[in-house]
Amino acid sequence: MLMTIISAIMGAGFTALITVLGGLYTDISDIWIPILLFIGCTVGSALLLIVLLFIATSFINVHKPVKKPSKFWFCMYNIVNSFLILWSGIDLKINEKEKLGEGPYMFVINHRSNFDTMIVSKVYKKYKPLMVSKPGNFKIPIAGPAIHKSGFLLMPKTDPKNALAVIGQAVDYLKEGEYSIGICPEGTRNKHRRDLLPFKNGCFKIALRAGVPIVVLCVNGTENITKNFPFKRTKVYLDLIKVIKPEEIENKHTSEIGEEVRALMYECINSYGPIEEVETEIAA
Repeated sequence: MLMTIISAIMGAGFTALITVLGGLYTDISDIWIPILLFIGCTVGSALLLIVLLFIATSFINVHKPVKKPSKFWFCMYNIVNSFLILWSGIDLKINEKEKLGEGPYMFVINHRSNFDTMIVSKVYKKYKPLMVSKPGNFKIPIAGPAIHKSGFLLMPKTDPKNALAVIGQAVDYLKEGEYSIGICPEGTRNKHRRDLLPFKNGCFKIALRAGVPIVVLCVNGTENITKNFPFKRTKVYLDLIKVIKPEEIENKHTSEIGEEVRALMYECINSYGPIEEVETEIAA
């Protein structure tokens, strides 16, 4: 939303400047000229902002460790994130069975598309969730360098030693109290709408070591966003199923926690009824 507002303000400024200096608006019948100029300048301003972000992020080394999250780039990420969600045609329905307190939290969510963590970042931006993400996301132009500088954590797929280091960094962020952590226990996108991939239960060590609550989230419908865009709006359902308090898991193994979270997500996913009914409703 903020990026849209900035683009509109820039567009209005450029329109006024061109109209006045160019003497294009001399009569009421010429009202269509500034209107078209405003639309064109607003779109052009948005593209200009994207180009500037691309240039700025080109100088960021994603392989250089981040000692402390950059508030500037975290803000930039949230601006671009909100812009993409706004213009992607998402009709978001939020169902919270519990209310959150002050935080910080460890947010866990099932994984259907790249929009899953984007939506969580927007809905729960008050808690400043830093996502644990796969290596491929850090290679995406603009987004990759921005999330790297924001403090998002790269979880290696086949390097246990580095994975432990990432868990340690996540724990440190949580203990500092300023940021929350978000993670998809499945580890990668799941194409099976009515099932869940095996969990990477080691991720629950983060909540255990940091002593923070686990917020169990479930998303439905994000896998349809790209195929519906730009002609159809996509209904997306985000459920906050349960907040698991630290004392409820302090004596549990990570596999036990994983089983509990998985059961909660599985029940939520299947509560939306047969696949055919959900797909029809989402596409409507």
